Amino acid sequence: MPQKWQQQFAATVSGSSNTAVTWAVTQGTGTIAQSGLYTAPQAVETDVVTATSQVDGTKSATSIVTIFPPHSVSLTWMPSSTTGVSYNVYRGTATGGPYNLLKSGVSTMNYTDSNVQSGSTYYYVTTAVDASGSRSVYSDEAQAVIPMP
Repeated sequence: MPQKWQQQFAATVSGSSNTAVTWAVTQGTGTIAQSGLYTAPQAVETDVVTATSQVDGTKSATSIVTIFPPHSVSLTWMPSSTTGVSYNVYRGTATGGPYNLLKSGVSTMNYTDSNVQSGSTYYYVTTAVDASGSRSVYSDEAQAVIPMP
């Protein structure tokens, strides 16, 4: 289970003895408790958190929260000896596979996998695909251990 990222928000209301606010996420898929504890989604996005005065609903303040991927894996490989090829990039969670296709038709000798989870280990292979669609055998396997942030 991926780790949940949380941030405690606080708001100050002046000019009234009632300093309570109502919290809401007005854009995005994060959540916020009425205590102000915000929980980020497991997605790369921008959320807007709003605190609205309970005494005067026309008084509010917002905060923008940008969720970035905590880690990525950058792969680089040697070109095929066959000219005019593209590459397929595969990823598995066990050494030796099975592997799932991440991206086909890669025209360069590099690829970045930004959809990785902290604390996981991934195994990557590539294949070369020629103009007729013939695919090479899998490349040697590369291992990536994603640390906890």
